[in-house]
Amino acid sequence: MVYQLDLPDSLEAFVENNKVSSKDGERLKLTYSGNGKMHFKSVKNKNKFFIPEDIAFWDYGNDLTDASNITVQTMWREFYHVDGKNYLVTGVSLKWLYQQPRGTIVVDPAIATLYTCSDYSLFSTTNLKEVHYVNSTLNVGNSATTGYAHSIMKFDLSSINLSTTILNADLEVDYIGTSPTSTTAFNIECFKLERDWDPEVVCWQYAAAGDGWTSPGGDYDAMNLYAETTFDNNLGKKLFSILSLVDFWRNNPEQNYGLLLKAKNEASVDHTKRMFSSHGNAAEDQPKLKITYQGEQLAQYSYDAESRPVEVIYGSDNNVTETNRYDEHRGWLLERTYVRNSDGSNIYKFRTDHPDNTTEDKTGYDVVGNLKYVKYQHKNDNEEYMEFNYDNHSQLESCVYVNETTTTWSYLYDDNGNILSKEGKAFSYENGAAFPRTNKLLSDGTRNFAYDKAG
Repeated sequence: MVYQLDLPDSLEAFVENNKVSSKDGERLKLTYSGNGKMHFKSVKNKNKFFIPEDIAFWDYGNDLTDASNITVQTMWREFYHVDGKNYLVTGVSLKWLYQQPRGTIVVDPAIATLYTCSDYSLFSTTNLKEVHYVNSTLNVGNSATTGYAHSIMKFDLSSINLSTTILNADLEVDYIGTSPTSTTAFNIECFKLERDWDPEVVCWQYAAAGDGWTSPGGDYDAMNLYAETTFDNNLGKKLFSILSLVDFWRNNPEQNYGLLLKAKNEASVDHTKRMFSSHGNAAEDQPKLKITYQGEQLAQYSYDAESRPVEVIYGSDNNVTETNRYDEHRGWLLERTYVRNSDGSNIYKFRTDHPDNTTEDKTGYDVVGNLKYVKYQHKNDNEEYMEFNYDNHSQLESCVYVNETTTTWSYLYDDNGNILSKEGKAFSYENGAAFPRTNKLLSDGTRNFAYDKAG
């Protein structure tokens, strides 16, 4: 599979602790081959998101939840940088495929993991309501120590291509306990923040220096609940499904002020739920946004019964469809066309037809499969054709090119099959009576060649 990656040029990429990115002018350039997890960091060395390992499943049955029905393979990756763009090629080895019995290969969808730009807790008690609280934990709920506790966070979505189809978006937090200790469960709700805030100042009372929230504790859209998750006695990862919120941010990036977490019916709650924040914690423990998306296909292939490509629809940036026609008996390629999808106009086509289309040699090949004729056309230009002639050893003897004029190139060979003349140039070899038949090239008509004792 091939994906184009649209990434901010300000980022740097790492696999484990090894930097795998550089700059092509001002553009980010990825250079890596392997199957490791790739982290992307800002110039301040803050984790922004990562690309996890790609996994392929070989499905022997219908139930992927049954381990006896599957084998798992980590897919290899290679990154290419072409014309200022980064491409990811991923796949599985042929050796692994050959080792599997008949079944179906299932490839994980693409997943992007984004880390928060900022995340903080806001507390309503008199001694904390004007305090910018930076801590390794986030708190949500209500307690005698904190008063009401809200948590806010923001994600930068600029790395997600607007043209990609997002299948799912989950906010993941690591739930580590309560304060004070409690076994009572309550639900935490997720809302969209309605105004921007300063990550260096924000607190319960103020969104920015000297600029108070309209409603202390954060101005949020209380009319639209985007997600709700139960926090009980089971610690660990908790998910909020916020696909609709992420879609809103993608379509309205100027209104991406982040999200707010608060307890449902918070006035009746008597403790806070504690989660790891991004401050001083390992990347795997921090809040993160996991986006599952359908990577844009560079091309979609259709095949005939002999596994030959009969149609190739290239991605939206190309807007081109390729079609191929084959000889039904010999499998030779007879015709290929490239057509613009928007209006059906010809871009380029060629056919292996006899130039006058009157002979029975319609395939354009001789009986042993040597190509004899090619007729081609670029856009609406006049058709042109080339004719190829061969000797009894299937060596090319002449090539005739017909456009507005006719041009002929001729080729001669010695008894060993070495070319002696090509398009007016003469070649000579070390195979005369004075030399053993080594077939070493001595001259190509322009340059002379000499060899040492090792050849």
